[in-house]
Amino acid sequence: TPCRAAARRTLIIDRLDLRPLLPAIQRPELMVGGGDDPLVPRRYEGEVEAGLTDVRRVELAGCGHYPQYTRPARTAAEVIGFLT
Repeated sequence: TPCRAAARRTLIIDRLDLRPLLPAIQRPELMVGGGDDPLVPRRYEGEVEAGLTDVRRVELAGCGHYPQYTRPARTAAEVIGFLT
């Protein structure tokens, strides 16, 4: 991603707060997070969880921000289990 585009996206996201819309999501949601995620603090994930009406969160120990890349088999297993 070009630096300019990433910076612009960051500035837009900084002004955008979708938390008030979370309760309107009326379907089950799966959140898969890394236990060692250096980018998204757990408290922010907790805010999303608190706003959703039906959420299941899985935390993969020893995993960072991209569990789908660092723990693909476990991530896939969690998604399959959630969908079935």
